[in-house]
Amino acid sequence: MLDQSFSAHNFEVIFTMENRKGHIDITMMSQAYQDVLTEPGTVLHWGLEHAGRWGTDTMAVIISDTKSMSSDWNPAGSGFDQSNPDVQAVLSDKTGKWTYHYGDYTVPAGQYVTRFYFVAVAAANGNLSNGNLLDNISFGKDLPNPPAKTGNLIITKQVEGIAASQIPDESFTFQIKRGEEVIEEVQIPQNGQWSASLQAVEPGEYTVTEIAQEQNNYRLEHTFYLVGQESQAEGMTARIDVTKEQTATVTYTNQYQPLMVVPTGVENRMFPTILMETAGIAGGAVFLFLRRKRKEKDS
Repeated sequence: MLDQSFSAHNFEVIFTMENRKGHIDITMMSQAYQDVLTEPGTVLHWGLEHAGRWGTDTMAVIISDTKSMSSDWNPAGSGFDQSNPDVQAVLSDKTGKWTYHYGDYTVPAGQYVTRFYFVAVAAANGNLSNGNLLDNISFGKDLPNPPAKTGNLIITKQVEGIAASQIPDESFTFQIKRGEEVIEEVQIPQNGQWSASLQAVEPGEYTVTEIAQEQNNYRLEHTFYLVGQESQAEGMTARIDVTKEQTATVTYTNQYQPLMVVPTGVENRMFPTILMETAGIAGGAVFLFLRRKRKEKDS
């Protein structure tokens, strides 16, 4: 791990570099950036603390490819375009209080170097070279450690008896409550990712409830959940304690049973004397248990 601190123009920054390769640079128009080697399809997590220096300052987080931009490209100040799809967040915070911000970024296909920009948009005193304080910056594949007095919660989904590739995005909804208040709903999977995270939440007891969906040609048999390293339990609702500066986890596993589908109008022509009794799975193979239909006695 490499810790590198510097102050330049409008940024006073402490970078904590972990699980990353690249370099840090500062340009003359109030932007800091770092280039990171990345793998397409990977979800990267970023987080930072931001505060105004002399009042309310505004900055932006921009994440982009490096191939299509010129070496002197500078999105800061009057060149900033909030409608640019590379803009991940625009942050405005007052002086005297650090505010934690975070987000996720999925690396597009063919993008092996990703650039993270921290760009000044506005300063309370009108001078971009004097504002926007940053601290506790992190980005990488691992979820950042929660800031002081907060915690993280990760929800992971697994399925058995059906290939994950057969399940469309947003098939499973999870409702997160603190007390009686619903604080968020998340849907899994998203772009092939089977985990969702809540970052920098207030410590305490939370309940997570899965709203399971039946899948085409499969029947949901059981749902189990595993909180941290506790014993697995069956059910849709789990209780999780989120503690300060720790990451709590809960993993849900659905077990599915395939259904035998017989095309309409085929039953009597193809199976006139055989009835399907039950179906089962063993070692990935489907076995049908059949019995002959008894002939009815003449009345």
